[in-house]
Amino acid sequence: MPKKLPDIDPLEYLPYRYDDYTPISINSFNPMSDKPVLISGSVQRVEEIKTENGKMLVVWLEVAGGGRLCAKYFYYSAWHMTYFKYNKDCVYLFGVPRKEAGFWSMIFPDFVDKDDVGKLIPVYKTKRGISQKRMRQHVWETVQGQRPFLEDEVPVETLFKRGLPRISTALTQIHNPIEMPSAEPFRRLAYREIYQIKKRLLSIPKAQAPVMMKVDMTDFYRSLPFNPTAGQISAIEDIACDMASGTAMRRILVGDVGCGKTLVAKAAAYICMKNSYRTLVMSPTTVLAEQTCEKFKAIFGEENVSLYTGDEKETPAMIIIGTHAILNKKFANVGLVILDESQKFGVVQKNKLLGNVHALQMTATPIPRTISLLYHGAIELSEIKDMPFQRDVVTSVVSIEDKPKVLGHLRQIISDGEKALVIYPLVKEDRGIHTAVESKKDIWEKLYPGKVAWVHGKLEDKVDVVSEFRRSSDKQILVATCLIETGLDCPEASMMIISGAEKFGISQLHQLRGRIGRRGQRSFCYFMYKNAKAQERLKPLEYVNDGFTLAEMDSDMRGWGDVLGDEQSGHCFNFKSLGIYKDVAPLVHEDLGNAKEDHNICTTK
Repeated sequence: MPKKLPDIDPLEYLPYRYDDYTPISINSFNPMSDKPVLISGSVQRVEEIKTENGKMLVVWLEVAGGGRLCAKYFYYSAWHMTYFKYNKDCVYLFGVPRKEAGFWSMIFPDFVDKDDVGKLIPVYKTKRGISQKRMRQHVWETVQGQRPFLEDEVPVETLFKRGLPRISTALTQIHNPIEMPSAEPFRRLAYREIYQIKKRLLSIPKAQAPVMMKVDMTDFYRSLPFNPTAGQISAIEDIACDMASGTAMRRILVGDVGCGKTLVAKAAAYICMKNSYRTLVMSPTTVLAEQTCEKFKAIFGEENVSLYTGDEKETPAMIIIGTHAILNKKFANVGLVILDESQKFGVVQKNKLLGNVHALQMTATPIPRTISLLYHGAIELSEIKDMPFQRDVVTSVVSIEDKPKVLGHLRQIISDGEKALVIYPLVKEDRGIHTAVESKKDIWEKLYPGKVAWVHGKLEDKVDVVSEFRRSSDKQILVATCLIETGLDCPEASMMIISGAEKFGISQLHQLRGRIGRRGQRSFCYFMYKNAKAQERLKPLEYVNDGFTLAEMDSDMRGWGDVLGDEQSGHCFNFKSLGIYKDVAPLVHEDLGNAKEDHNICTTK
């Protein structure tokens, strides 16, 4: 019994490639190409040959235009024998030609119906038991059935201005092409997705801020011991404009580690405090919260900044810095929420903090859903591209087999008086091949007696350990888990070794790399993998140093997440590639009048 065909939406169920069924001559074959081609020919001989694993069907063809070709089938049935017997005068085969022993061959080429010869054939992902031909017919019948009822929500003038076809035309060009489709029909579908989500975002009422926060920033700039970069000043101006607008700010500040995002956060807190409103700063770890607290006290004074970890009884200050514990307490008169390293927080956690208050997120590597929100205009972006100093970090993606060479380099770094960070993906040994912090403690102590500190998230005194490592001239190696990804400011660190790098995401590895070379000194980062399949995924880290670019690459691999829901990753759009959405999103924003998007939707990094 034939398998039931699935219900599909031809606007979303798209071909993943096209096969060109135009016959070519044997003289046009390219031995270096993996591209399949269509040939026609007559059957000269059919024979079964014994092999080590059974039998192989070998069919010799006289190819149209001259020349011979051998088609090989390692798995075949009586049907194959019958097909070649009754179609011996002319068969059409589609496969990749290979040159071997002076003649051309194809391994298990597909059979092509005469009616499809000369056509460009869309190929779809389908379930077992449903042939490509049956699915192709099903999709086209669905298109024909729906086409009369498809309405173009975009005005014809707008489509003409953008060089985009109508939806019905785009579907025809994609599912029943006469020639290889251009980019326009696919851009039209991507435009439609962005357009529909943007319209939904615009329909949600904007959150109104409790007051228009305006302040002269002159005194703030005068209090700084250095001159801010152009990127920092631009971001502060964006934030000041948002907070003075009367609409709750929804902005994300993106910039690589060390670019000075914390200074911008201080400026936002300054605006809030000068308007007599409280600021909450949420950090992902206690270590980072304490370091942030120290930095804020240097600007605002001890009396205006307090650290909240859940047990404090005293009256909170105007600027409260803490971890997730902030979520469990109601603070009065809050005007601004700052999420430091926002990629570490979930959508639900962020929504719990937000209401009609201003919100600023900060990150070096936005998560997929945040990138999606940016391109849909649901949040505003400020990006710091300049750095207070030029970082010089040499990154190498290496196999575990290169470990002796890496450890030799480490010994040289330590002998020069520099500090190094060694990262493992686990606290304890797992059942796989990856090592862990606790299992390696004794080994490192034996190699470098008195020079090693070790830390992970389960240690009660982890804050003290990290602080001691930063201050001590004796401790030169910190063995840790990814706890230090967002919780360590150690300018002296000049080397990082990450074991089992394939266990980490691309963005996370970039964050970790940002912990070294923070004085501008030449530093070295080794991403050591054990699974050879990971090399291709990790390789871009050797030549891409921009966190936003890496985040986009990560989004392409992991998916964009759900813009109107809680999912932070996963392919919720029709096209997996970010590029087509980046291309059309600005057009949609302009065509809808540059309207500001929903400010109630919680952003995510």
